[in-house]
Amino acid sequence: MARTITTDCPPVPKRKPDEPKRYTIEVITPLFGGGVESGVNDPITLIRPSSIRGHLRFWWRATRGAAFATVKEMRQREAEIWGSTKNPSPVRIEVSVNRSAMPRKCAAPNGQWDALFDHTRLPYALFPFQGDTEKSPDKFIESVEFELRVWIPPVTTMASLREGFNQQRNALKIPEIANRENGLQDDVGLDVQAAIWAWVNFGGVGARTRRGCGAMYCKDLAPHSPKQISAWFEKAKQDYKLSNHSTGLWPVLAAAPLIHGLSKPPLAAWNESIKLMYDFRQGSVGRNGFHRSYWPEADSLRALTGLGDASHKRSNTLVHPIIKEDVAFPRAQFGLPIVFHFKDGSRDNVNNCELYPLDCNRMASPLILRPLAMGKTTAVPMVLQLNTPEPENLELKHLAPIAISPALGRTNIARPDLATYPNSPMAGRTNTGSALEAFMAYAKQNGFL
Repeated sequence: MARTITTDCPPVPKRKPDEPKRYTIEVITPLFGGGVESGVNDPITLIRPSSIRGHLRFWWRATRGAAFATVKEMRQREAEIWGSTKNPSPVRIEVSVNRSAMPRKCAAPNGQWDALFDHTRLPYALFPFQGDTEKSPDKFIESVEFELRVWIPPVTTMASLREGFNQQRNALKIPEIANRENGLQDDVGLDVQAAIWAWVNFGGVGARTRRGCGAMYCKDLAPHSPKQISAWFEKAKQDYKLSNHSTGLWPVLAAAPLIHGLSKPPLAAWNESIKLMYDFRQGSVGRNGFHRSYWPEADSLRALTGLGDASHKRSNTLVHPIIKEDVAFPRAQFGLPIVFHFKDGSRDNVNNCELYPLDCNRMASPLILRPLAMGKTTAVPMVLQLNTPEPENLELKHLAPIAISPALGRTNIARPDLATYPNSPMAGRTNTGSALEAFMAYAKQNGFL
């Protein structure tokens, strides 16, 4: 016999919703694409949560991930926090764009740059965007502000996942997450917050972030003045418990950035950082006016092929006679690939080619050149060097006169004699012939401290 219950069902207890951490973020330099298609500004989803998650993964590795001794351990912990094919991420991310201007062409097909970049060296960093076509008609957006909302999983959530994580760790033969009373190993709050702090101040959104595009400012995370940056950086290291440890197997944020002078508008600060690199690689330090480069790559390509302009036959940078084992490509330390394109119409252009790391498509630059913001309209020029694995083996592609690239190793990238020939950009700045070491010395000579 059915029984009738006459009393009302008690109400379902109301669960207090989890409160996210909220960050209001201003994009202080032009944004070059952050949507589904690389380099293209998406009209619907200008800034995608999945892209931000990718940035936060990188900056987590560079900060909290630096404490791990092996790539295997680091990647497992990364998967536990940020997700993988085995583990959905317990960290939830949402984005809403509060403000953005209309997209603009950065350069016309004839090479004429937008007025924003007039009288600056910024086009040197923006060369991939020059000469827009119908395929990519709108390249950059100014004046973007968005809100980032991040739900950090509580200790109880991470503790409930611990058994599954430990099964994966056992399969990998790495230490388990201990069942500690204080819950330290189940608390990922510092992991997430450290990644956000580093991303906002040193990274960016969209393309070319290591050269300053899509740089950001968040009042809650930024330094307040240039004089406080050293103390601000050290406090962040303590607050987020960042490690100086670096295995040399992945990029690590190990040292404070170098900055220059007093605060100024972000575009002016950005220009100073880019101009420093321009002068070193192609300007007054790296080249004889509009003539020959003081770097050895061009002479090396001529030596490998035996072809080129007759007036350039004698090398200005390598010891005579040039043997193929002594060719040098020191600028590989600044990031790869490098496209070598000689002046159109020159007899040297038979040596046009690209330089790649062996067995992969690219190597991100260890240098970050961008403005470090104190406010929405004030910043200082910044140079930040990440501790990264150095390139070891290179290959030349599409060098028409030779069918197979010669074996290029460490001695073709850095060696002492590259800092001793007349007008070498590295002379007096490094004893090892390291272009990266020489650039950082050059930055300090020019007031970046």
